[in-house]
Amino acid sequence: MRIVVPKITRPESATPGSATLTATKEPARLSRSSDRDKGGFVVADFEVKNVAEPDETRPFAGKGSAAVVNVAGHPVLYATFEPGWRWSEHIKPIAGTDSCQATHLLYCLSGRMRVETSSGEQGEIGPGDVAAIEPGHDAWVVGDEPCVSVDFGGYAQYAKG
Repeated sequence: MRIVVPKITRPESATPGSATLTATKEPARLSRSSDRDKGGFVVADFEVKNVAEPDETRPFAGKGSAAVVNVAGHPVLYATFEPGWRWSEHIKPIAGTDSCQATHLLYCLSGRMRVETSSGEQGEIGPGDVAAIEPGHDAWVVGDEPCVSVDFGGYAQYAKG
């Protein structure tokens, strides 16, 4: 299989989610996705979306939100958890479960978050950390700085009311 990758540039004057494509080979294979109005495009086997123009936004009961983009059929959540956010207080009423049942594979950009599993194990994540968290946990923001993360876990229903 041969993959064609175009050169992608974002001029300073470009709006979020826009891109200028310059074909490097086989320009006939370049195509736009049907959701370009949401800031995405597909080029051969390559899809790009920008969290500044999400497919949907999910609020966390006044303590943050997630910008959700669906890329190649997979949901990716760019989430901001405000100080004072706790899963058991702000998401549990939406989820309707005793603990978070989502599988998370996330990268922490800023802030800190404490995670406690149903078995009582605890850990903390911070900037630059990549964490895999299995279903059955609670989590909360530590300190007075928002925790910002990108979650590739693929749980499409997370915080969806």
